[in-house]
Amino acid sequence: MEVPSLQAAAHEQGSWYAYWNEARSGYRIAYDLYEFIVTDDLTLIQGWGVGGRSLSNASVGLDAESGVFQDPLWPQALRDDLEQLLKVDRKHFVDMIKPAQYPDNYPTLDKIDPMKEGLSDFDIEDLDKMFYKTPIYVNFEDTERNHVGIPQPKCTACGNCMADCNVGAKNTLNLNYLPDAKAHGAELFVELIQGKGIDHTLTPLCMSHDSASGVISFDNKIDDIDIIWDRPGYERNFEIIDQVLERVVHGLGGTYVRNPIWSETFGRGVVSVHPLGGCPMEESGGTAVVNHAGDSLEI
Repeated sequence: MEVPSLQAAAHEQGSWYAYWNEARSGYRIAYDLYEFIVTDDLTLIQGWGVGGRSLSNASVGLDAESGVFQDPLWPQALRDDLEQLLKVDRKHFVDMIKPAQYPDNYPTLDKIDPMKEGLSDFDIEDLDKMFYKTPIYVNFEDTERNHVGIPQPKCTACGNCMADCNVGAKNTLNLNYLPDAKAHGAELFVELIQGKGIDHTLTPLCMSHDSASGVISFDNKIDDIDIIWDRPGYERNFEIIDQVLERVVHGLGGTYVRNPIWSETFGRGVVSVHPLGGCPMEESGGTAVVNHAGDSLEI
């Protein structure tokens, strides 16, 4: 992480917890677990602590569709070198984050069969092959020292991945990339902070391609970010998701309950957990931060 006359630093918002259960008592629940940013057009939910959004995401490790990186929005140099990106660079990432499937010798996941049954009403060829347990960034073996030297216990199958792992089994950035960066000389600056229905409920996480036409900017008046995006909740991808989910739920004999924010009353509000997805990437530094190789650009 060090080069002559230069040093790398990482700035993280929130505290550094050994495990998230340290933040689940008293006032800490209200101030230390999540950050909510509500704008007129989009609501953001982010993890509040060292590790950022990785602390409270779903830890799903799916590769992007092959056509995604052919989009002309990507720098030409990246599109010309996809083999490097999808093989060499991807391997570096996988070796650090270590995705794995939920083991067969772990407790049975009671909601997998109903999820598959909910798709039986669709004409899906080779459903048995297409429906599988996706790789997740979770550790399933007790590890005295993981690959960056951090003690890490195995998953207890508590089901709290989305609400933040309480045992440290989730491969969040504070258990791999950040301590590895620190071990190689980077400084970490952490902000000091003062101070039975569920058993019968299935909450889906859906992914799709939106128009990506929103703009995130810093507003000096409110001293925070603002998002300008013209009616994102009315885009076609959200309507398709809604139709598919309703069909699946009715196929299971259930009652479909939409996210109350995604209603006409709230202007079909949309909640995102990935507001950026990384630094803007282009050929030059006029409107971007890095090039396709991750090098910082001059403005």
